[in-house]
Amino acid sequence: MNQIYLSKLEYNQILQKLSTYCHTYIGKQLSLELLPSNEEQYVKQLLSETNEAVSLIERNSTPPISEIDDIGIYLKLLESSSTISSKALLSIVNILQMSNELIEYFSTFINTENFPRTKCLFFPALHKSFYNR
Repeated sequence: MNQIYLSKLEYNQILQKLSTYCHTYIGKQLSLELLPSNEEQYVKQLLSETNEAVSLIERNSTPPISEIDDIGIYLKLLESSSTISSKALLSIVNILQMSNELIEYFSTFINTENFPRTKCLFFPALHKSFYNR
């Protein structure tokens, strides 16, 4: 889209406000990179995802997501066989615990037809491993 139009619409201010609702650094980063689209199918897909997310929150409350530290640096250190600090290890543990909570949260309705897009988030192996504990 033309930058002049985006400027007139104060699009960057809209994105800044939107990013304040994000709980994770990745969400904040992605929200600031959003661009408008005039492709009908793409817009319909995004609206469908948004409707599903709203319905999900209305039925099951907010997903258990809290602030997530950026662990990219820690993972690179581990890949290079370096050691990491206890703070780094706790950040990684926090993400793993949150992942487990999200699996439990989504497992309550993963097989329903009401949430087809959410259902696609789960890989069959991940879903299978959760139930075979």
